[in-house]
Parts: sequence; structure tokens; C-alpha cells
Amino acid sequence: PLAWESLQPRLGGELDPQVVAQVKEYLRSADQRGLQVILDIHNCARYSPLGVDSLVIGDPGLSLEQFAGLWGRLARALRDSPGVYGYGLMNEPVNILTDTWKQASQAALTAIRQTGDRRLVLVPGSNWSSCQQWVSCHEYHSWIEDPADNFVYEAHLYWDGDADPLARLKVFVDWCLSNGVRGF
Repeated sequence: PLAWESLQPRLGGELDPQVVAQVKEYLRSADQRGLQVILDIHNCARYSPLGVDSLVIGDPGLSLEQFAGLWGRLARALRDSPGVYGYGLMNEPVNILTDTWKQASQAALTAIRQTGDRRLVLVPGSNWSSCQQWVSCHEYHSWIEDPADNFVYEAHLYWDGDADPLARLKVFVDWCLSNGVRGF
């Protein structure tokens, strides 16, 4: 997990070279051990600079282009880094309009592909990426277009509460199967 604010201290600005160097060292170390890493922006669709209220992607002051720009910069910075299995666009987007998240996730994937990077991209759903709410949030159709055809939709399932976890998982699995897409 990576914090957007650490990677990019000034929204829309360049990546912090010290943080990028730390990420690259971590990736080299993982690769030396035969491991691969999913780099995941762990912000729930927010940018939260110190001393300022969180901005949600799509709010005034936090555009889809700024989110896509982060991913374009990160993909360029890590282009030759070993140990990267894939990119997790955002951990559990929440309190963001689903249509806004669909546009933001497509813009980020497009920015990654424009760098020439063809690595796996994990595309979470809105509303915490909830398995059981996948169809009610995203309706019945896949929204990502990927020229590299190397992405998966990422859903989360917590094994708590009274509901049958397999029934909750089935909602997401059936959606993936009906759309002919991969799920994670």
C-alpha cells in the first residue's frame, strides 16, 4: 500500500524522488527474493494533505486528470523496475459517485498504457469494492477498455456478519462471467 500524498506531496506535481527511490529499492529487494508486488494506492479515492480536509476524486480541486496524472507519472517512474506484478488503482473507493469512479479508473488505466506499460492493472469497484453490492453499484456491464487486455476487476469480501459469504461472492463472480472479464 502506498499513500498518494507521500508519492505526490503537491497534488498534480512531480513524484517525490526520495519516496520513488524507496519504492524502487523495495521492489528490487522483493525481486531478489523471487517475489512480485502489487502497488496499491491506499486512499479510498481521496487525497488528504496534512492540515487540509480530504478531497474525493471528482470534487472541485481533485480532478480525474490529477488522478490519471499520478498513475502516468508512477508508471513512467517504475517502467524498468523489477518485482512489479501489477498496479492497484485505488484501495476501496468510497463516497464517490460510481460514474465518476468509472471515468477515473478508465482515465488512470489509459494514462498507464500511454507510457507503454502493459503490466496488470487491478480496477476496484466503488462503494468499498463490495462483492455483494457490485451489480447494484456498477449495473450489469463492464466499463474498462484496455488496449493491452491486461486488467482485472477487484472486489472485496469480508467474512463477517450473518449473510452467507459465498452468496455475496457469487454476485461478483456471476458479473465477471457474464461480462467475460477477469476478477480478483
